[in-house]
Amino acid sequence: MAETIPKQFEDKGEDQLSAGPLKTDEIQAHVQWWIKRTQQRHLESDEMKQDRLKLNFKPNDEELLECKGRIEGHYPLYILTKTLLAEKLVMDAHTSSLHGGVGITMTTVRERYWISSTEIPDKAHNQVLLLV
Repeated sequence: MAETIPKQFEDKGEDQLSAGPLKTDEIQAHVQWWIKRTQQRHLESDEMKQDRLKLNFKPNDEELLECKGRIEGHYPLYILTKTLLAEKLVMDAHTSSLHGGVGITMTTVRERYWISSTEIPDKAHNQVLLLV
C-alpha cells in the first residue's frame, strides 16, 4: 500500500517553515490524516466488516468513515478498538477531562469519535485506571 505524506509533513525548506506553536487547523488536519490512515489500513479486517453492518458507517467529504446513527447531524468518526490511535485518543480525552475516570473519559471520546467496542482499548484502560 502506497503511503502518501500530507503536505504538512513534507520537507519545505527552512524559509517556508512556520514559526511558533501549532495552529488548531494544523492539529486537526494531522488528526484527520491519522484517522484516515488507520481506517484505510484496517479496511478489510474482520472487526471492521462486522462493525460496518452494525454501525452503518459511511465516508464523509474528507473520506473519513462516520457512524450514521439515530441522532441527526451528529456523526462520530469510526475508530477501531485495538489501534494505537484509539489508545492515544482515549489518553488525550482522559487528560483533557482532568483525569475524571472511565465514564467521563469515554463520554469525552464519544463526543467526536466512536470506538468500535464499548470497552476502552486494554492498554489505555489500564493506564486510565492507574491514573484515577
